[in-house]
Amino acid sequence: TYAYKRAFLAFMKDIDILLCPVTATPARLHGTTMNHIDDCTYVMMSNLTGAPAVSINCGFSTEGLPIGLQIIAKPWQDHVALAFAKNTQKILGIPKIVNPMPLPNL
Repeated sequence: TYAYKRAFLAFMKDIDILLCPVTATPARLHGTTMNHIDDCTYVMMSNLTGAPAVSINCGFSTEGLPIGLQIIAKPWQDHVALAFAKNTQKILGIPKIVNPMPLPNL
């Protein structure tokens, strides 16, 4: 993981913020994420490097499941990620769910 972290830091050298999806697909139904762990490759970047990341909702799928935007900053720049997330959420607003899914019986 040290080589991965060094490569990430080199990539981020001239970048303050990296934007990417939280997952490769809209959210999965509760209890099914582990069946689709490859969807989570985008969040692994910050997990492996220790870079601060913030996720905000940027919309919903046609099934009413959230779609997230991940905001990643350089290590120790948590305040940059949080400020960017706050301002982005102000600009985008909080998306309105179009087709809410019924809650599962638990």
